[in-house]
Amino acid sequence: MKPLPLLASLALAIGSPPADADHRDVLFLGNSYTNSNQLPALVESLANAAGHTMLRAQNTPGGNTLGAPQGNGNEHVNNTTSLALIQSRPWDHVVLQEQSVIPSIDFPKNNWMFPAATTLDQVIKTGSPASNTTFFLTWGRKNGGQQCWSTHCSPAFADYFAMQDALDSA
Repeated sequence: MKPLPLLASLALAIGSPPADADHRDVLFLGNSYTNSNQLPALVESLANAAGHTMLRAQNTPGGNTLGAPQGNGNEHVNNTTSLALIQSRPWDHVVLQEQSVIPSIDFPKNNWMFPAATTLDQVIKTGSPASNTTFFLTWGRKNGGQQCWSTHCSPAFADYFAMQDALDSA
């Protein structure tokens, strides 16, 4: 079974009833894929069109990861702004978006992405026990190919579809 497209998934999640069925508080933690594509504003528009109000916040600087070590707090798991936003209020939904190729490369996926996502989810649940943590699925490269993060590389994906399958399964 293929996962639902992101907007359909978020629309369904936003449709789930919180304490106030007409209002949602949604936090987005990601990078340029979330920010440049104006995902938070788009989701807010969908919520408004469905008759809901939405408070949204985001920390989506270009290049940020969930946990791949970069220093300077460019990992959401160590980012003071991200952590302060998580703790700033009870969130109905927190959307996490990983750097675009990390989920397709075993070492950073298993050693940085999964542990960071688990830690972030635990921090989220501490302040917002009823919150839904959601992944924003990124998309494969047009021609696939081998993807690298530092010295760690993926297999050479034959095409977009092969790379997208790896991202979907991560």
